[in-house]
Amino acid sequence: DLNFVIGWNRFNLSLVGIWPDPLQNPKQKSGLSRCRFMIASFFMLGFMCIPQSANLVFIWGNADMMTENLATANIPVANSFMKAFTIWRKRKVLKLLVNFFYQDWHTPKTFEERTIMLKNAKLVRKISIWCTILTQTMVTIYIVLRISTIIKFSSSDPARPMLYTAYFPFDITRSPIFELICVCQMLSAYSATVSYTGSDSFISMLILHVCGQFENLRERLKNLINDSNGVKTSQEFKSELRQIVMRHEHLNWFAKTLEDSFNMMMLIQILFCTIQLCFQGFQVFTVKNESMTFQLIFLISFVGFILVHLYIYCYVGEMLLVQSTEIGFSAYESNWFNVPGKEARNLLFIIHRSTTPLCLTAGKFSTFSLQMFSKQNSICIDLNFAIGWNRFNLSLVGIWPDPLQNPKQKSGLSRCRFILASFFMLGFVCIPQSANLVFIWGNADMMTENLATANIPVANSFMKAFTIWRKRKVLKLLVNFFYQDWYTPKTSEERTIMLKNAKLVRKISIWCTILTQTLLIIYIVLKISAIIFSPDDLARPMIYTAYFPFDATKSPIFELICACQILSAFSGTVAYTGSDSFISMLVIHVCGQFENLRERLKNLINDPNGIKTSQEFKSELRQIVMRHEHLNWFV
Repeated sequence: DLNFVIGWNRFNLSLVGIWPDPLQNPKQKSGLSRCRFMIASFFMLGFMCIPQSANLVFIWGNADMMTENLATANIPVANSFMKAFTIWRKRKVLKLLVNFFYQDWHTPKTFEERTIMLKNAKLVRKISIWCTILTQTMVTIYIVLRISTIIKFSSSDPARPMLYTAYFPFDITRSPIFELICVCQMLSAYSATVSYTGSDSFISMLILHVCGQFENLRERLKNLINDSNGVKTSQEFKSELRQIVMRHEHLNWFAKTLEDSFNMMMLIQILFCTIQLCFQGFQVFTVKNESMTFQLIFLISFVGFILVHLYIYCYVGEMLLVQSTEIGFSAYESNWFNVPGKEARNLLFIIHRSTTPLCLTAGKFSTFSLQMFSKQNSICIDLNFAIGWNRFNLSLVGIWPDPLQNPKQKSGLSRCRFILASFFMLGFVCIPQSANLVFIWGNADMMTENLATANIPVANSFMKAFTIWRKRKVLKLLVNFFYQDWYTPKTSEERTIMLKNAKLVRKISIWCTILTQTLLIIYIVLKISAIIFSPDDLARPMIYTAYFPFDATKSPIFELICACQILSAFSGTVAYTGSDSFISMLVIHVCGQFENLRERLKNLINDPNGIKTSQEFKSELRQIVMRHEHLNWFV
């Protein structure tokens, strides 16, 4: 079984000397694998990347030649070397992961657990084999077509093209130097494809393996209370739960270590692939007619090569997201009501831990998932329609509770936006206006204007924004369930109900935003007109009367304070309206889910195929009760 799983990946990575063999002596400073890696790196750098990069100096300004240089081999081979070097540099921690991989296969397991692991193993093997076939076919097609072009030139012709155009500091047109360089470039190309495909297959193998382990753990969790011999004792329950928690933490560490090792590599790969696709498309539209067929054949195979590898990352990333979050549902599906409440509460820690999904990211910026691979589908359109306006408003002031954001990320754009908006609201309206109350105390008109016009409304807006920011952890959980409700397969009637509520939420958001922004703009325009026509510069009124511990009447300080107060006012209206619309969105969404649940409950006994059996009735009722409790918890 183990050789079936790792055989193809081990063969590919061993060819270029980067297979992280845990059985290898760690103190062995040299060996066959190191020599293979050095040789493969020498070919990739010495006959591709460095000569082609040097050639850029001589063809600088020629868009066609520069595009061919970068797109055909320079960037792809550099990408391959980067991936191989990453695995080589991370070999110590990867050896540890592969060692745990071995242990999982050698550990005694049930028939069902072995079946799940073999199912993922077959998928990994298919990915490895078909990706290898695709990449080797693409390179072979290019080399064959290129050699057929080279053969047309005589050996003495100085215009004879190389396999990959490059610069060498010696005469390469003579035989056998020309042929030797072409052979070395050919070896470089095949080394690069093995490194590229082998790296992706290796990462996919580890991720799918940990997904299989999560699936096995879920089954153990479902059967935690009951087993084939009946209800477990309290001591057996505690012992089994302890093992499950330890295994859960180990799998979380495994996935996190894998993600930390490769997230920067994946970010660079995404950037490289984007540039390559642009360059290849440019080449197709600019080539001469006689080479159009060659370019089209290579483009089709190249685009397929790029998209297949990106899809693999998105697929395994989606699997990791799903399997890591399903652990919590498995804990809920176990017969926890058969044990005392004090012991059943221990399951809450597992449920809470699984609310933060494990994911595969590109440099911590973007999460690999099927949603990332194909953004424009009906579900995403519906979801964006439902949350788009609220997400935009709350993102402006940095308080959108994005469930896909890394919870341990202590800084970022959203945090900066929230701090900036808070600084404007507090620093130019609330605090200065509150300080001004000391000087106008006793004057009812001025105090009323101070409190009613901006002080209390902006303080209220800040309070709302701060509340969402402070509760962002639990709100991320609610928004995550919001996403799941939209991504879960549903009937046409259920989707219609959800879209009806989404349209209502969108109308509320848009019209509330228009109302508050119009109100604010009218006030600011009237106030600015009063400032412009003020006869005395010293008596010029501010946008909002406030106290500052310096002379605020001089230019450009006066204008800067007015501009900051305007920004404060707009931040306040966005926070005020956005918070209300966000709460309305969640409440109306859960109302739609209750409506869908009512329809399921109405059809509990009968369905289009006739009356349900007792077992079907119990299963459906159990799902309805669980869904009802989940919605009650949501509210």
